[in-house]
Parts: sequence; structure tokens; C-alpha cells
Amino acid sequence: MNSIIKNLIEFVSKVTMVIGLLLIFHHFNTSDVEKNNQFSYSDIQKIAPHVIIDDATLISEEGISTFISQIRLSSLFIQNKLKVVIESNGGVIKIADVVYNSINQFIDSGVYVECHVTKASSVAFTLMTTLCSNTIVYGDFIIMSHPSYVDTIGSTVNSKIIDMILVKKESQALGIDFQKWLSISRLEEDKYYTKEELIKYNISTEFKKLPL
Repeated sequence: MNSIIKNLIEFVSKVTMVIGLLLIFHHFNTSDVEKNNQFSYSDIQKIAPHVIIDDATLISEEGISTFISQIRLSSLFIQNKLKVVIESNGGVIKIADVVYNSINQFIDSGVYVECHVTKASSVAFTLMTTLCSNTIVYGDFIIMSHPSYVDTIGSTVNSKIIDMILVKKESQALGIDFQKWLSISRLEEDKYYTKEELIKYNISTEFKKLPL
């Protein structure tokens, strides 16, 4: 029995190490570290996230495939908390839906989602506001929302319909009246949030400096 337990512990340790290496390699293989608004290699190691949502995640097939691999491996070890790094300027709404549904399955099972954020713009902003139980914001953060755009036939109408759906999800998650949140978050120009606004709208109340 002791031998079985020992082998199981060794297996878990190895898989955990593989997950960590996969996360770190993917993140630093797709973007360069920027001063004070992006996590460094050391920062990622200290946070030890289960999954990373970065620019590649939300714009490419390879990126979302990596994310799915991350969350499948991590699901073996997640008990009551899922740690997520969000460092994304946004991307494709359909891909963001895959991320949303994947993480929401954990939420439906009672898992607490802790998000570590340096950048969350466009659909990444929607993911942050609708999925995170607690959001920790770092460094010279970039948190931004704007109207969604769908590049299809009838894109103007489709964009408005989809954007209203996203605004509704965000407003419900934040506990803010729909019309009020629409007027705050969907301006003609990109809406960048200050620290005071993140606190005011219950998006985040915890802020940390970089590097960790």
C-alpha cells in the first residue's frame, strides 16, 4: 500500500511539473515581457496558475488548443480553487466562448476562480468580469472595454446583438444595472479603467506591484 501511495505522489508531482512548464513555455513563447504590465517568468512561477489566458489564447487555433490542454491537465488537481492568469488584449468572441464555457464548468461545480490580471481588454475584459470570483490586478495594468465587432454579413446588427448579451452578462456578474453599465462600459472610444473605477464597480479591490 505504501508503495502505491509513493508512486501516486511521484506521478502527481511529475504531471504538476509538466503543467507548469507547459504554461510558462506557452506564455513566453507568444509574447515579450513588458515593463510593469506583463508578468515575468519569475512572477508566473510564484503565482503558479492552472491556466493562462493570453493574446494567443483568444486569437488562434493553436492558442485555444493549448488552453484546452492546460485545463484538462489541471482538472486532475483542482479541488476548490482555479488560479487563472489573464494577460490579453482581446480576440475572437467564438474562441472566448470556449474559454468561458470551460471555466464555467468549474464554477458550476463550486470551484472558486482566482484571477491574476495585468491586461484584460475587449472579450478578455468580459471573461474577467464574468468568471472571476476574486480579481487581483498587477503593475501598470491595462483594463479596457469597448463595443464588440463581428466581421460577418450583417455585422453591424450582429455586433450590437452580441454586445448586448456581453453587457448583460457583465452587469449581472458585477451587480450593476444593465443600462447604467452599458453607458459606462460601451463608449464610442475605448474605455480604460482607473484603479478607483475598478474598486467602484466591484471589478477588483486588490492591487499588487510588479515584479513580485
